[in-house]
Amino acid sequence: MMIKFHSLLDALNYQPKCPMCHSETVVDGRYNVQLEQSCDVYLRAKRHLIWNSASDEMVVDLDSDKILSFKKMDSLSSIPGITFGISSTANYASGSAMSWEGRIYHRLGVGCDECCKYSYLVQVIVDTSSQKICDIVLNSETLTFEMGDGITHEIKNVYTFGETEYFYFTIPSRNGDKPLKSKIVFPLMTIDAKHPEKTLERIRNLVPFL
Repeated sequence: MMIKFHSLLDALNYQPKCPMCHSETVVDGRYNVQLEQSCDVYLRAKRHLIWNSASDEMVVDLDSDKILSFKKMDSLSSIPGITFGISSTANYASGSAMSWEGRIYHRLGVGCDECCKYSYLVQVIVDTSSQKICDIVLNSETLTFEMGDGITHEIKNVYTFGETEYFYFTIPSRNGDKPLKSKIVFPLMTIDAKHPEKTLERIRNLVPFL
């Protein structure tokens, strides 16, 4: 179930309010992107998304998806067929862009800063030859919550892989108890962002020992 967006503005409006606490969602700066708002000489509002990663710098007009500036960094380490920022593949998850066959894959994270229980990740694909955005897709959607049992639950739908990931973990206690941590992967399922406990109950029915 791949979800595609017609524009970056559509992607930002996918969940303008957190389904858990109803606060406004914001662009996640951990993915080397920021939303900048300003006015031109005619006092017309201008909104730009600015990516600044180890591999490139890019400024996009949010209202037209037009790339206003694009600069590819010179210091790149490459592997046949694939190029990563100097920081290595592990840092791609934390924001570095990835290049593949003439296309750069940027990440646009959006989430709730109030409850920190909901977030989603958008994949923005740029054609380096034409310097145009060629695809915008929903990469993943994550719910993080507790049920009063001292366990933190995380349910993540990874739409690009067609799977649902379930994590649960505990924080080490003062009496020396070891933290509990586990991950289980299922075929992609529908998640209820407003009532995550219902999705958790479905998972527990699939895996009785949880």
